[in-house]
Amino acid sequence: MKAGVVEKDEREEAGLRMVLNFGHTFAHALEAGSNGEGTHGRAVALGLLAALRLSGQPTDLVDEVLAPKPVRAERERAWRALLRDKKSTGGAVTLVLLGAEGGYTAQVPAGDVRRALDELIAA
Repeated sequence: MKAGVVEKDEREEAGLRMVLNFGHTFAHALEAGSNGEGTHGRAVALGLLAALRLSGQPTDLVDEVLAPKPVRAERERAWRALLRDKKSTGGAVTLVLLGAEGGYTAQVPAGDVRRALDELIAA
């Protein structure tokens, strides 16, 4: 470690560590729903799309550079995994979203989150 550089605890659940999980809530749900058959990178790319959409932000860059395609996954298994995410509390779905000032966490209506997850899963 360099002098003057403060390393963050990798288990920190707030602040920078939480914001760096942008897209991962959906990614981990997709991985669980597909029994780990897809790659983590592909799942994160899809998770970025969902998080950007729910943030009301453009998805052009992710679409153009990563071009993620929906994955085969069991919808109910993926949904149950998403609901177990460590950021969610008291039954509310908490996601990392992107605003004009950067990343932030917000509680998002379950119906909106469910629709966003379903869009990532191949028919």
